[in-house]
Amino acid sequence: HKLTIIMRRSHVMAGLLLAGPIAAMAHICVIHPPQRGDPLPNPVDFGEDLCYRRTPYCGGIEVPGKPSTAFLAGSPADLVFQQNLNHFHEASPGKIDVAISYDLEPSDSSWTTLFTLDEFAANDMVTQTNFTATVNIPTKTAAHAILRWRYISHNPGEVDPANNSQSIFYNCADIAVVANPDVKPGTPDVVPRLAVAQRSVDPKATGCEVASEFVALALETTVRGTVQHEIFYDAGQQSVLWHRSGPVRAEGVDENISTLSLYGASIPKQPPTTKPEYIMGLKGEDSCVLFGADPFYAWSYGPNRNQVLVREFASGGDTMQEWASPDLQHTFLVKLAPDGKTCQPVIEKHPDRTLMFTQFMPNTPVPNGIFDVPSICKKPTIGHGIH
Repeated sequence: HKLTIIMRRSHVMAGLLLAGPIAAMAHICVIHPPQRGDPLPNPVDFGEDLCYRRTPYCGGIEVPGKPSTAFLAGSPADLVFQQNLNHFHEASPGKIDVAISYDLEPSDSSWTTLFTLDEFAANDMVTQTNFTATVNIPTKTAAHAILRWRYISHNPGEVDPANNSQSIFYNCADIAVVANPDVKPGTPDVVPRLAVAQRSVDPKATGCEVASEFVALALETTVRGTVQHEIFYDAGQQSVLWHRSGPVRAEGVDENISTLSLYGASIPKQPPTTKPEYIMGLKGEDSCVLFGADPFYAWSYGPNRNQVLVREFASGGDTMQEWASPDLQHTFLVKLAPDGKTCQPVIEKHPDRTLMFTQFMPNTPVPNGIFDVPSICKKPTIGHGIH
């Protein structure tokens, strides 16, 4: 198949392209109810500082005078939040949880967990993933209570501050829990508190890995419009170049945003686990921001990526597999190669977007110099992850 490689004017001089569902340094953003502190922009930008909170229980943000949202006691409630970056760690996959405290000066024992979601690999650290979790609010009422989110990544490259050994990201929202006329006093809480349970990962399921070197084109369909993707991947060099063009962040605003992830390189005066990741076009057409990326892991699907096998079926003589996140909200359709061990991505489906791979060329050498650091990144702006 012929692959058309589209190069954008602002990056051709540097020989670059790139970026998948982007972000900039791990955060957990709370969309509904509104998170504590200053309101989030709409849309939430990549690397939003308001979502980067690293100390318990709410990132040091003071308790407001009144809650922002009221929920009925003993009733289901939809919580909307975003994993602003995927820090999947192979050795010890993380999780996201939500808990409630009726104490405005909480201790570790103050929290009741409402929701836990095992993390899954997005196969690209720079991925924004939105979640909607329907939880059961406890029957106890309160004029002011706290909902706390934690993204417990376990990623050694994300320890900040030094005593945050589990690499946790925090956020909170302030709510009222009001009396529900349909719930009698003394009614026990609904258990499980998560209305939709997640599926267990089967460690015996056989996963698959993409080719160690490939070039691909994809189209992402979102509420903002259609975004074009160009991907250059080389596992041997531990390098990925991903370009996105179109309404990447806002409807009616076309942008060219490129991400160069050099997992095999290092950054002077930084820990060896912190890898250079350059995002071009984030702060304007000729801008470059340097972020600290996590260690490399190969692009693959299966239980080793904390994904569940939904189905395997034949289509036009090909064997297809559909993998999913444990909550089944995020699915990945792949086509198996005859060896049954390698595969190529076909479609990713998420609640707010669909990514369709229109051309995928496995074992295609990437162009020479494609992973060279461009001239506009010789003196980059410093982003999160660089200390």
